[in-house]
Amino acid sequence: MTTLRPLSLILTLIAALALTGCKGKEETAAPTSALAPTLDSKGEVMALLEKKQYEACVEALSKLREKVTTPAAEAEFTALSREVMTQLRMVSGSDEAAKTAFRSLSQLGAGR
Repeated sequence: MTTLRPLSLILTLIAALALTGCKGKEETAAPTSALAPTLDSKGEVMALLEKKQYEACVEALSKLREKVTTPAAEAEFTALSREVMTQLRMVSGSDEAAKTAFRSLSQLGAGR
């Protein structure tokens, strides 16, 4: 009977856990509004870039950076920033305004 006592105790604990459930931390979804400004402003940033309004594009990107609050939004911002940097770098050889905007964006990235 001595060996049955620990076994019954273990079975009782397993049954109690099965009945009550083993609840861990409930994951809360990140609010969709945290990404909404990023998604909306991304189009604005790219539109300004295509219109060759380079300084306005960098300003919009800078304002967008202030709205980033989640890791997902940070990743999206980083990708957008790199895309803008690449585009500015490609035209900065022939366009002085693009060169100036490229420098401004480089300083924005360095100030993180």
